[in-house]
Amino acid sequence: MPAMNGRQVFRIGNWNVKSLKNKENEVIREMERYNLDILGLSETKVRGNGMREINGMKYVYAGVTEGRAKGAGLIVSEQWED
Repeated sequence: MPAMNGRQVFRIGNWNVKSLKNKENEVIREMERYNLDILGLSETKVRGNGMREINGMKYVYAGVTEGRAKGAGLIVSEQWED
């Protein structure tokens, strides 16, 4: 993590993905491009709740179990996954 004036810099972003289906790798590339530590995702349209790994990063998500798919999530870089 970069340091600025003796302080650690923590980079956070947010993206309305309008569906995460088939976009996981694109999202990870953009995180790396902008050097983000955490990326919030809205309108993921993911069902259920859980956590999984995408390219070494933790993806934590929450969505509905019934009805029209809705959801949100966070992708956390490896250095912050604990």
